Amino acid sequence: MPLQFLNHWICNNYMLQALICANEEDSHQIICNTNGIIFLGTPHRGSQITVVANIWYRLSSLLGYPSATALLKTLAYSSEELEELDHRFLSLTEIKKLLFEGKIVCFFETKGLSLFGVSV
Repeated sequence: MPLQFLNHWICNNYMLQALICANEEDSHQIICNTNGIIFLGTPHRGSQITVVANIWYRLSSLLGYPSATALLKTLAYSSEELEELDHRFLSLTEIKKLLFEGKIVCFFETKGLSLFGVSV
C-alpha cells in the first residue's frame, strides 16, 4: 500500500527520524512503500525563532512550568543535530529515488517575516 507523508514545521523531525529508523529496523516496508513526501514551511536548516522560544521557556521554568528545550536545540538555526538528521535521511536509497522522480516537494514562504526583531 502506497504511503504519503505531509509535514509541517516541527513534525518534520519526527517524520525524518521515523523513516530513518524504519530503514534500519524490520519496518523497512514503510520506507519502501513511501511514494511521496510534502514539506510545508519546514526549516530544513533550522530557525532563528528558537532564540525567542528559548527565552520564553526559560522564563516559564522560573515560574515553575516544565520546559523542554531539547527539541528547540535541535531546531536551532544551523543545528548539527538537524544537519545530521537531514544527511541520514537524504542518504537513504529510497529517498534518493523519490527525489529523482520529483516526489518530494517543499512549499515555503517567499516573503520574510520578522517577529520581535528575529527573522522567522
